[in-house]
Amino acid sequence: MKTIKLSISLFLAAITFASCSSDDDNSFNIDESLIVGEWTITDFDYDVDTTTSFEGQSITASATAVGSNFDYNIIFNKDNTLVADGSYDVTLETTVAGQSVGTETTTVSNIETSGEWSIDGDQLTFSGFTTGDMNNNGFGDDVSKSTSTITILNENTLQIVSDFEDLEGSGSDLPDGAELSVTGSAVMTLSRVN
Repeated sequence: MKTIKLSISLFLAAITFASCSSDDDNSFNIDESLIVGEWTITDFDYDVDTTTSFEGQSITASATAVGSNFDYNIIFNKDNTLVADGSYDVTLETTVAGQSVGTETTTVSNIETSGEWSIDGDQLTFSGFTTGDMNNNGFGDDVSKSTSTITILNENTLQIVSDFEDLEGSGSDLPDGAELSVTGSAVMTLSRVN
């Protein structure tokens, strides 16, 4: 269950642009004026691999998630502020130590995000705060700065890729001395509302 919660948390982080980084040698300059306006998420998926090490032992896990039933809009304002709200479902398939843990669909609702955005080349940077409910449990996450790569931006479509590159840490759910390493990526596609 902790693996599923971690994977869903990573999904939420990615959907609010909370990725570690995304470096792309094929960067190009984006016309910032194209991003201004309201967008709705039409597709989202991610793959993530984790390794948890404790007292000389390692456990690997992987998760694949696909979003659905999107009712989630993001507004990029001209003054570089951002607001987002809505809900979506996420179906998560998890494997631990090579064994399937199963598939679970969770509704994430009452999501509210506010923050600031900027674009440098093809890099979209976000900072702000997100709150919401997952299975009737509230959550909040302060995103100090995260960056994703814009792979498509035109009048109708925005697509970003968030890479989880060698994220490391020790979460409050881990025993003292345990280490967690996370790698993976998420792809989000949005369509312009107006």
